[in-house]
Amino acid sequence: MKRTSRIPWARLLGIWALLVGAGAWWSARDVGLAAPSADVVARYVLEAELLPRTRQVRARGTLTWRNPSDTEPVDALWLHLYMNAFRDERSTFLQEASGRRGAPLDPRDAGSIDVTRFVRSGTGSDLLPAATFEAPDDGNAFDRTVLKVPLDRPLGPGEEATFEMSWDVVLPRVRARTGAALGNTFFLVAQWFPKPGVFERTQAADGTSSWQWSCHQFHAHSEFYADWSSFDVTLRAPTAYEGRVGATGQRTGDPQRSDDGTVAVRFTAEPVHDFAWVAGEDFLVKTFRFGGGAGAYPEEQRRVARLLGRLPEDLALSPVEVTLLLQPEHADLESRHRDAIINALSLMGTWFGPYPFPTLTVVDPDHRGRAAGGMEYPTFITGGVGLDPASRELSPEGVLVHEFGHQIFQGLLASNEFEHAWLDEGFTTYATGRVLMAAYPPPVRPARVFGQPWLRRAALPFDGIVGTTRSAVPPLASLFDDKLAISFGKLEPVAKAASWLGSEHPPKKLSLWPPSFPMAPLDFVRDAAPLTHMDLVPLSVAEGERLRDAERPVVDPIAGRKGWEYLDRSSYGVNSYMRTANALRTLERLVGERTMLRILRRYVDRWSFRHPRPEDFFAVAQEVATEDGAGDLGWFFDEVFVRGLPVAYGVDPVESRPAPVAPDSLAPGVDGPMLSRVIVRRHGEARFPVEVVVRFEDGTERRLRWNRDDSLEALDGGPVPPRVAPARGEQQRWVGVNLIGPTAVSLVQVDPSERLALERNRLDDGWRATPRPEAAIHLALRALGQVEMTTTFYGGL
Repeated sequence: MKRTSRIPWARLLGIWALLVGAGAWWSARDVGLAAPSADVVARYVLEAELLPRTRQVRARGTLTWRNPSDTEPVDALWLHLYMNAFRDERSTFLQEASGRRGAPLDPRDAGSIDVTRFVRSGTGSDLLPAATFEAPDDGNAFDRTVLKVPLDRPLGPGEEATFEMSWDVVLPRVRARTGAALGNTFFLVAQWFPKPGVFERTQAADGTSSWQWSCHQFHAHSEFYADWSSFDVTLRAPTAYEGRVGATGQRTGDPQRSDDGTVAVRFTAEPVHDFAWVAGEDFLVKTFRFGGGAGAYPEEQRRVARLLGRLPEDLALSPVEVTLLLQPEHADLESRHRDAIINALSLMGTWFGPYPFPTLTVVDPDHRGRAAGGMEYPTFITGGVGLDPASRELSPEGVLVHEFGHQIFQGLLASNEFEHAWLDEGFTTYATGRVLMAAYPPPVRPARVFGQPWLRRAALPFDGIVGTTRSAVPPLASLFDDKLAISFGKLEPVAKAASWLGSEHPPKKLSLWPPSFPMAPLDFVRDAAPLTHMDLVPLSVAEGERLRDAERPVVDPIAGRKGWEYLDRSSYGVNSYMRTANALRTLERLVGERTMLRILRRYVDRWSFRHPRPEDFFAVAQEVATEDGAGDLGWFFDEVFVRGLPVAYGVDPVESRPAPVAPDSLAPGVDGPMLSRVIVRRHGEARFPVEVVVRFEDGTERRLRWNRDDSLEALDGGPVPPRVAPARGEQQRWVGVNLIGPTAVSLVQVDPSERLALERNRLDDGWRATPRPEAAIHLALRALGQVEMTTTFYGGL
């Protein structure tokens, strides 16, 4: 992508011309009418057989591919062979991963794909002898994830050809969201067939364009990119898997048993850009129907309809048949899986447009193949959850909502994840946060004891010998607890302080027959440090993502980097996920929810089935912002996405002193006015309009805004206070004002509404004349309590 703050004028003019010609249609699209038909480039008819004992898939079929260009012939097909990333440690994927995406590759756990036949129908030409492995990204001669197949005769513009293929796959032990779990009873079969890259028109930095193949190698820090296709796939597996095979698309017909002990099931899907499937002997198969309409949130649908100026029925959702493939140990989590999917279908459909496919398959991975979790394919997602998640953990909810979000931002849009991963991952993370905050209370991260969560409950029900005896003789326990107890007396302030901090300890009195003695069996487990800390403080999803972003340095911009061009995996991850989500959250708070919903709905509607690029989203956002009077957004996309400038504001300690006044102007016994100097700093490189609240000791407030042009604006209708230094035309590193009032300033808060989700450090966003110690006391008590109980526990071993 050309790294510039301006959207290419040629592209803008093209979009505006399209709008002029189809304005009424686009207006209807804003409310979520059916998406336009996709330009299907590839048609697959495939057969595959799973051989569990050897982790093999033997496959054959036909690929019919059409040259999408209107001007350029194609003389070779470029194919992705993703499974070869796991052939040996010399592959580009494993060289870049260096063991971070699973243990170093054991040769016994390797995976591969070998194309054994590639013949052009009609001519009968065998094209394999001339095929070569290519490494267009890094020149790695040992990488076999891209295969170039020269054609015996070029395909002209719009011309298509059919190719007969056979290939063998060895599935790796599960890694990078594909493969076989230990035990060979669970198989996630993804990126398993020869898949053409995308032949597309690309624009060079000088403005010229040409048709080229986008067929990158498989990298550790990237996912996938493919054209719109139709699939007709017949899958065969041993009869032990009958009814326990799930896949992209819809099942067609009934399973067909054979005398050789196998069963075949057929799936069809169109238009989609990928096809994945799963087989698991242990699956509990659960199905339910999402009824569509208003989903689970009719009031939210009415609210959004009012925001958009539409009728609720304009936002009606489509029904979906959902298949849930659960592990048996997660049977009690069925309702949590179901509710998460219903929440995602309801809320994302209402906000961004309805899910357009009739089916959705949700896979709960085998615990021996957890790396298969957290992945998305068209109409098919994998989740993942521990054995006993706490009720206040967003697990499995978080991963399920996130993977469903990909059905919109990747399943419908299919942006290039090699080059613009953030267009999918970041938008999905933002959408996921919206759903989780709307549907669930703020999550907490519980302590874990032997892998099990603990939220204000004992890890083990056994209370020791004394505790068990007390339970057996309740009258004696009551006598010692109530009649013969020792009052805390002078320690009552401690109890009050503990209650103020939200703790139930210490008790008001001590029993002479306490529930446990140090020698009671297993009491040491109950008294372990993880079981005795104070309540955990819930943290909103949005603030959690801001913190995870802020704790990592800004070393790359969000946009303009291919996945493997970021500094490291951390930079790739934070930019593609949290930082993009925080950028979108900041944009929403700047332009307002109505405008943001209109931006995202129009973006999804306009670019469904069309492979959008960053400049396409920027253009849609600016278009809607202009319509809604939200102003120019070019600076925002330039500073946040293209240049990646950090956002950080802060407040200096306020200096207050008596204002200089004539002595005879004050009445006897009356204090004079106070002069307070307030300094707000810009620590980051990005320049944002930022609000400032100043509160005086008498309770009055001033609300100001420091604009990008360095000007000050009074938001409360009062006069703009005098500045310490004049405006410079561009927001400087600091701005100072002198405020005169009857009392001194008691509080200053920058960004009081927390509109800047990209803020790097909120600890210096405020200042108080009288510090409040509550937070420090709470944190200190928790830390000291942990230290005390840890030393007590280990000292008694």
